[in-house]
Amino acid sequence: MVSGRRSAGSSAGSSVGSSAGRPAELPRPGWEPPQRVFIGGDECRVRFFPDRGGAPCDFDFGVLLVSRPLRVAMARGFDAHVGPSGTVGSALSAANVFRVLRGFAEVVAACDPVPRTPGDLQPVLLDRYALKRSSKAGLPFEMGLLKAVLRRMDGLNPKLVNALAAPTTIARQLGRQRGSYPEDEERRIVQAARVMLRQAAERIGGNRELLERWRDSDACVVADERQAEYCRVLDLVDRTGVLPRQSAASSRLPPWVARHGNLEDLMHALHPRGSELAAGALLLVRMTGHNGSSICQAPAAHHRPDGFAGGAATAVVELVKARRGTRRFMTVALSDLPVWAQAPSQRVMLSGRDQLHTPFGVYMLLLELTAAARRITGADRLMVSWSVTGRPGQGFRVGLRTSILDDGQWATAAGLLEHPAGGEPRPLEVTFARMRKTHLQREQRPVAHTEATLADQYLAKDGTAFGDYQRLVADVLAEQTRTARAFAAITSLSEQDLAQARRDPQAAARRHGVSVAALHRLISGEADTVLAGCADPAAGPFAPAGQPCTASFLKCLGCPCARALPRHLPAQTAALQALEERRTQMTPLGWARRFGRPHAQLSDLLSHAPAAAVEQARSAITEHDRGLVERLLAGELDHV
Repeated sequence: MVSGRRSAGSSAGSSVGSSAGRPAELPRPGWEPPQRVFIGGDECRVRFFPDRGGAPCDFDFGVLLVSRPLRVAMARGFDAHVGPSGTVGSALSAANVFRVLRGFAEVVAACDPVPRTPGDLQPVLLDRYALKRSSKAGLPFEMGLLKAVLRRMDGLNPKLVNALAAPTTIARQLGRQRGSYPEDEERRIVQAARVMLRQAAERIGGNRELLERWRDSDACVVADERQAEYCRVLDLVDRTGVLPRQSAASSRLPPWVARHGNLEDLMHALHPRGSELAAGALLLVRMTGHNGSSICQAPAAHHRPDGFAGGAATAVVELVKARRGTRRFMTVALSDLPVWAQAPSQRVMLSGRDQLHTPFGVYMLLLELTAAARRITGADRLMVSWSVTGRPGQGFRVGLRTSILDDGQWATAAGLLEHPAGGEPRPLEVTFARMRKTHLQREQRPVAHTEATLADQYLAKDGTAFGDYQRLVADVLAEQTRTARAFAAITSLSEQDLAQARRDPQAAARRHGVSVAALHRLISGEADTVLAGCADPAAGPFAPAGQPCTASFLKCLGCPCARALPRHLPAQTAALQALEERRTQMTPLGWARRFGRPHAQLSDLLSHAPAAAVEQARSAITEHDRGLVERLLAGELDHV
């Protein structure tokens, strides 16, 4: 099967050298891309090919409650948005786009008079769609999708074109979204997920061990007639993924199969349930911080850069964050891991341990649990489960829906209930989104986004833990300020001090506690360290006595060997400005821990300088000063 975005390469026969050092696939002569848009008679259908291959998905635009010209225009716009040149890579994302278009078609159909062609569509329809979906927290995202598809339609009137080009001003309704989990709830969910996944491993591992013994003609297994018959059933489940029926027209199992259990129990003897894979996905979301959608559609393919050579094992996988367009592919390393795990061989043997406290351990266990289902289906995803409502003929589901947790059934099965005051017990709300927020809140590190996004969109808007976060940042800042003030401010030399040093070097050296030679180096600039000068690099507190100092130049702000001269004022003011800018680009906690102390030290140092001199220095900052400060704050000047 040829897949959409990579269809040209997927069916290639020839190749040429590429700049990456490997052959680039080219289409065979006469090759034609697969048909995606089917329009003829009453048919109006678009076929979508997922980025990662697999079966294509058809979207029937004939069900839209609009005229045929509008159906055709929407189908072509949809294809342009999700096709090879578009930004949609997964079937779930394509289905989401179709759902939005279907909702918009309902708005169009409710108009009086009803628009018949793309040119009849007016900007007011966007407002009506927004009003209809106003209760949904994801409305801004939906509006973005709708506008993106409509912009690709032909024949629109200029008013609508202008409205589609205007930015979406609808604010995300954060009040409807819940924040990260409190620690006790997080602990309950993670523990329940581990228990569920461990039980699945024990069940499947035990049945697989029994099956292997039967296949190896173990005398104890073969001699037990009932157990041997059960192994015949397991053999069918493992090899074919299908159990026989009493007749072609019946769904009932024959007696020799039915006496060992019902259809679901027998299939789940060797294949995991979707709820069990959801438990693994929850653990991976908590431990990696990646989106639930990325984890649920994770590939089974991975790379082992550690080469099985011992030490901490690592699995490198390629995840997809669908909303990022051309930047949607992410290489993720699941590392800091135990040495026992291995990728499953063709004859799967489940590991004796599961290491459910590490992302590598969870990933490898899921890989083992789903290996047989992947062999049967030919799927390339990590998550492959069996369900009675799965694909006809074979009840396997490839990938997980992120909504698998939404109805509360998973929480109920896991025994996760909450007891509201004066109310009946109800399932605890468990979602991938809240678990990801919990990771970000606990770890305080950005994952697949910038530090500014982490601070502004996640931490600052996390109502569950925002108060605690504010108190933590305040405590860190207070501690950094106390530490900065514990050291005496570095000595500053004024223009008058420099003039005296030129007239009487010995007296000036004694006054400032340095040698005459060191004073000359300070005045000449030979001892400069970006924000100050160093009187004696071998006498500082950050290195053994007599050894050259290798500390960051930022630590000069609290070093007794440092001396600030008037020529350092431009760099000092530039550094203070750069630290203030970084305050808006990083998480508050990250900034406080990394830059809180130098910011307090610089603020104190400049507060003792003449105001006129500081103002003059601010206007005298050069590009060289800014570049030097940027290198300093980025750590490029450390240990040089």
